[in-house]
Order: sequence, then C-alpha cells, then structure tokens
Amino acid sequence: MGAPISHHPAGWAPPQPKSPEARATDDAAVAHRFRFAADILEGMTDGIDGERLGALVRWALRGEVGPGEQDALVRAFEAPWLAAADEGEFDGDTRDEAHKDIFRVSAEAHAIRSAAS
Repeated sequence: MGAPISHHPAGWAPPQPKSPEARATDDAAVAHRFRFAADILEGMTDGIDGERLGALVRWALRGEVGPGEQDALVRAFEAPWLAAADEGEFDGDTRDEAHKDIFRVSAEAHAIRSAAS
C-alpha cells in the first residue's frame, strides 16, 4: 500500500488545543459579542430573517462573518437604528451607525482578549 491520501495541503498540521486561559479569554470575548447580539434580538419585535440571524450568530461566535454575509450583519445591526428613526428618536445615517456599532463591539471584544493575554 502507498502513502495515505490527505485532502490537506502540504505542511498542514491540525490545530493545537488552546490553553484554559486562552479558552477563557475567547469565551469572554464571545460573551461580550453575544450580549450585544441579544440586545439587538430583544428589540426585534417584528422578527428577524434567517440570513441576518445566521450572520449575527456567526459574528458573535467568531468575531467575523464570511464575505457574502457582511451585508446581512450590517442589516441586523442597523435594525435598532431604523426602529429609532421610525419613532422619530434618531435622525441620521442608520447604516453608518450600524458599522460604528460593529466596529466598537468588535474592538471591545478584542480588547478583552488582549487584556488577558
């Protein structure tokens, strides 16, 4: 028999398990993103479509989404701003505010991970 066939590129090695400390800081960053995601979901009285929900959950878990999901994530973050605009409580660029929120919460989660390193 020949050498085993691998579907991995040459030089690939399986990921090494993270230390308990690294897992804890990752968990704290994930929890921070999920708290913000939960705030968005609580305010969605009209419901949320699967595309936005999937992007929001993947962002909360990983801190990023795939290239095809960026718009869905922005639309999820934009929902509270659109609701505030509908109520006359906000008069500005809802999409810009959504981008600012994504950046801010992502930076806060990154800081949580960095502080523990």
